Amino acid sequence: CGRAPQLTPPAQLPADPRRIVAGNTIILDALLALEAPVIGAPTFGDREPLPPYLAPLAAEVQSIGTTTAPSVETIAALQPDLVL
Repeated sequence: CGRAPQLTPPAQLPADPRRIVAGNTIILDALLALEAPVIGAPTFGDREPLPPYLAPLAAEVQSIGTTTAPSVETIAALQPDLVL
């Protein structure tokens, strides 16, 4: 029929997210540069929680676990409206 099958429902993003959880520090870096309201992000595990240049900007960001083992329970408890 000439159409590509749609395997998943289309993503719906909130127009103005107020509670964002970042999935890694690259995403966290970009969100903080955009002055987005980030409430949670992972740490590196056994290393420093955040790169030194991000630490002052992310002082209020709660840890959601490590990048390799984020806590689904912690993320859910933060009640984010967007997880990237």
